[in-house]
Amino acid sequence: MMLHHLQTRGGLTLRDLTGCSWSGPVHEDVTEIHRLTRVLAADRRGAPARAARRLTADRVPGRVLDIGAGLAPWSLAIAAASRDVHVLAVDLPEQLAALTEAVAAADVSAQFKTMAADVFTSDLRTAAGYDLVIVANVCHLFPASRTRSLLIRAADVLAPGGVLAVIDQVLDDPPDWLQWAVLYAVGLPQVMPGGYLHTVDEYVTWMADAGLVAGLAIPLSAPPGLSLVSARRES
Repeated sequence: MMLHHLQTRGGLTLRDLTGCSWSGPVHEDVTEIHRLTRVLAADRRGAPARAARRLTADRVPGRVLDIGAGLAPWSLAIAAASRDVHVLAVDLPEQLAALTEAVAAADVSAQFKTMAADVFTSDLRTAAGYDLVIVANVCHLFPASRTRSLLIRAADVLAPGGVLAVIDQVLDDPPDWLQWAVLYAVGLPQVMPGGYLHTVDEYVTWMADAGLVAGLAIPLSAPPGLSLVSARRES
């Protein structure tokens, strides 16, 4: 019943059904869907800390580039590991005010610089390169060709031994489309990402095209959640 409801009346109609006086299977299904979305949201909030633990396990990166930083949850979690972490957080001009406010609220302004830039055209290189480049919740905005181009540009600014970390929703290979249709319907009330989803194998291939050696590929939160796919530039 829940599968049928998700496929035919779920997702976008859930908010309309909230608080309705209906009884029976449909009301029970909607109640359960809302419970699941709360569980998913709580699990997802812990993802930045999980990613930070993984990405700092071998060493704490001194120089970090956060591409498409948004409110910088991922680089803020990395910065919390050590005061020796210094981050350049890059996003579009209209995002910088909110980004700066988020950094100030976390009391790590001394560790952060912000920059308005188009990551496809701007020169983000430094003399020493970056120990870690984060591309989080960005790749799903672009088709495969653009994502590959973005990851090659990101790899180009890594220092020897540096790590490229992609954090996004990924597809199994081959994808289980029925499962993803159901999970997407459950996740709609949480404003799930849209656009293009890519497979782990695609990310690994693009990272290899960029001259990197594949490393971690791990889930960060329960489906439909986020995964971390990383690769390292050889020293």
